[in-house]
Amino acid sequence: MKTYHLLRCVLISIATIVRLAKGQDSFNFETIRHEPSTMNKNQPATFDATFDNLWIEDNHPYRYPNGSEHWSPFVYATHSSGYTLWGNGGMASPGVELISETGSTRLLMSEIRTQQQNNNYVLSSAVGPMIPNAFEGAESSVSGICVDQDHPYVSAISMIAPTPFSGLYNLRLWDDNTGTWYREIELYVYPWDAGTEEGDRYSLGNAPTSPQEPISPFMANDDEDAVFVSEGESSLQ
Repeated sequence: MKTYHLLRCVLISIATIVRLAKGQDSFNFETIRHEPSTMNKNQPATFDATFDNLWIEDNHPYRYPNGSEHWSPFVYATHSSGYTLWGNGGMASPGVELISETGSTRLLMSEIRTQQQNNNYVLSSAVGPMIPNAFEGAESSVSGICVDQDHPYVSAISMIAPTPFSGLYNLRLWDDNTGTWYREIELYVYPWDAGTEEGDRYSLGNAPTSPQEPISPFMANDDEDAVFVSEGESSLQ
């Protein structure tokens, strides 16, 4: 029987959910800081995760959904390289579609449990509480996320309500230089389009996208009046 050792880890911390209109290399996440532990990666470990919101009207003024802004419950899964919860260019599963359009985690958790029961791809999963009011600094935390050497990756997702979604995929929780688990890792994460609904603003009840399109990141491009766009020092972000 494995013994899991507790590490305190900030898996997700959103300081802002914008991308530079040009020159953004990583669409998945950006590491702000990380601190390795002394625990070797061959020892199973347990992490805590905290999500910190800074998606507010001051940062993202265009078409901001005043009065309805919130985050759905947060779904986490730890897994091997053989499993994909979601990813850039992939097709959203029915569970990913449901959480991105309605915030419901039921179907996605069923998909994850099937992977846990039928093969060895997923080690553990957890659901963190929703953020009913997305004020600056609002948090959602969860504990007891288990990892081991065969399942070192974490993926996560939540609906940016009333639509679309954010999260990360395939974050490996050990430090390559030390061969040890991270004690802490803090990240920026970004907004994503699930490719399942039409629409260019925060809204529910959009027409389905037919045929379904791949998951893709929201980009500022040259459109000032767009969701998730803010004005940077020298350009749109």
